Amino acid sequence: MNGINWQQLIAGIIMIVMISYYIFVLFKTKDNPKFDYIFSRSSQITFISFVLGMAILIVRIIVKSINLTWLLDFGAVITIINAVCIAYYRRIKIKK
Repeated sequence: MNGINWQQLIAGIIMIVMISYYIFVLFKTKDNPKFDYIFSRSSQITFISFVLGMAILIVRIIVKSINLTWLLDFGAVITIINAVCIAYYRRIKIKK
């Protein structure tokens, strides 16, 4: 047995925490129409980040094969971007 891959474990925990934050905000604001703006803006940035990340992963696969750690890191980065965007747009929208 090789032991625990800490990078993969941390990436998995980050994804769970960020997705939990997304679900928390979604349920907390689901009946408030002004928060549609927050989710639409954050989804646009998240989607662009996802497509760009996929392009980078495809180039990396062509050049050299990747392992599970690359994919988990990619997922962690995307969930962080999504959570940061939601927090940012929430703060901007609440101030208005």
